[in-house]
Amino acid sequence: MAIRKFRKNMKPVVWIITIFFLITLVAGYVMSFTGNKKQENIAFDVNGKKVEGYEAARTINNFIENYGNYLGPNADKDLVSQLAFNELINKYLTLEIAKQLKVKVPGNEIDEQYNSIEKSFPDAEQFKRALAAQGYTRSTFKKEIEENLLIEKTLEDLKANTKLTPEDIKENYIANEYTLYSGKTLEEATPEIENNLKQEKGLKEYFLLLSKAREKMKLEGVSEEYKQYLETTAFEKDGFKVTNLDMAKRTLGNLLMTNGDKEKAEEMTKTSIENQIKIANIAKEKGVLVDESFPLDYKLAEYQKGLYEKLKSDVKVTDEDLKKYFDDNKMVYDTFPAATADVAVVKVEPSDEDKLAAKTKAEELIKKITPKNFAEIAKKNSQGPSAPNGGDLGTFSKGDMVQPFEDAVFKGKVGEVYPEPVETVFGQHIIYVQERDDEAGTAKASHILIVPEASKKTVEERDTNIKDMIEKLQKGEITFDDLSKEKGVLFSKKIEGISDSGYIPGLGYNEKLTKDIFDSPIGEIKSDKLEGNYFIFKKLSEVKYKEGVFEELKNRVEFDYKNSVVQEELKKLGEVTEEQ
Repeated sequence: MAIRKFRKNMKPVVWIITIFFLITLVAGYVMSFTGNKKQENIAFDVNGKKVEGYEAARTINNFIENYGNYLGPNADKDLVSQLAFNELINKYLTLEIAKQLKVKVPGNEIDEQYNSIEKSFPDAEQFKRALAAQGYTRSTFKKEIEENLLIEKTLEDLKANTKLTPEDIKENYIANEYTLYSGKTLEEATPEIENNLKQEKGLKEYFLLLSKAREKMKLEGVSEEYKQYLETTAFEKDGFKVTNLDMAKRTLGNLLMTNGDKEKAEEMTKTSIENQIKIANIAKEKGVLVDESFPLDYKLAEYQKGLYEKLKSDVKVTDEDLKKYFDDNKMVYDTFPAATADVAVVKVEPSDEDKLAAKTKAEELIKKITPKNFAEIAKKNSQGPSAPNGGDLGTFSKGDMVQPFEDAVFKGKVGEVYPEPVETVFGQHIIYVQERDDEAGTAKASHILIVPEASKKTVEERDTNIKDMIEKLQKGEITFDDLSKEKGVLFSKKIEGISDSGYIPGLGYNEKLTKDIFDSPIGEIKSDKLEGNYFIFKKLSEVKYKEGVFEELKNRVEFDYKNSVVQEELKKLGEVTEEQ
């Protein structure tokens, strides 16, 4: 619950801090920075700013934990540590950039983030322990929040201060007219184009500033344990310098493909970078210009992008070429039936009376159950997926099950049925504790799940409620956006691209609902009751099937044809570079 609340209320950068705290709290504060003298030392000094060892250790541990969640056992700790160490340097360089740009964070924003995190903990004492476990005091944690907000606002300011010309917007529209902005006029697409371009140019400016800052930085007093993570040249190729940090970033991603084989992953990384360098040099020969101050990955991507545009501008087309391409890809240019609709999904939730009925049923069953007949009764009465196995859940560890269930298993007597039903979000559980190892924190148990079900009375009340919703929608008293705030409404928003094949983006396949949407008149509010849920919908627009006509689509065909030719050319260049 706390995690969901954090995610909703936290700013992205501060959220990173929060999730680390929650992990630490749940893990029982396994990390401690008070007993390790090494971590009390200065890790390094960057431009006169002394960064303490516990901050470096905390950053590295957090990176290892997060990459471990993503890569599992394939995460290489040395590579992750190198990445984390250099990201910590980047943090302080970015704070210097923020100072140069005169970026400020209002105190009330810092307090708001701090209070949001503190309130998410059960009590002040647990929050205090979590802070201590991560090496923070209240004041240093507030400082950390301020720094993260400064970084976030720096990126926002760089984006906001980007200047665009009408030519920039038009050029971007033409380049993406049939992809990102398909079906939109230049005027309709302009807000999206402005946002995309400002985001792109803002990040470009940040990468340039950061790269120059790294080049000029004065890094001193690096502790012995962190010297192994310093950025050094791994190899040079045709005028491009590749560092161990460049290698580490890509190798981490390649570990997934090599199933953790670091040597193979590094080989893949070196080969891919060398091929990109060859492509970059071809781009240079064709007159593509890129600022050499950019980081390697960004620079290589810019060369490839520039080469793509250069090759595209060199493609010569004839009507015969375009007509043949159109005929070969005919189905791509046909318009297939599609609809746009407002759709709300409303769940019929059990009432308090229904929940009480489930509890009463569980209490009655407990009177009849013994360890000997538990499996037999579970097969007949349990509504959980383990019912066919007599309710057997096998062996599990602390943290695997929801809290009330886990508490009962580790509190109940081994070899006996827990004396009362245990309520969780899933329903009422009758629990038989078969085995338990308190030292290892493991247990073996079986359960019978009684799920509260909506009674006829509850369904009838919901029917009336749905009719009220529809009436208010029809009168314009509420909108589908308003419905999303109503109790029991799982989903309510505008959906585009509903296919007559039965697919509804965001909801999956539902042939009955799709048919009813297509059959309904535009603007009318209708409802369906399917699989225990209500669907309220209003069709907003519909596109009928239309066969593509070459003359009407010639510009789009030319766009696609040129891209196809360039992709083939790049493929050939890639094959050539691999042979060299």
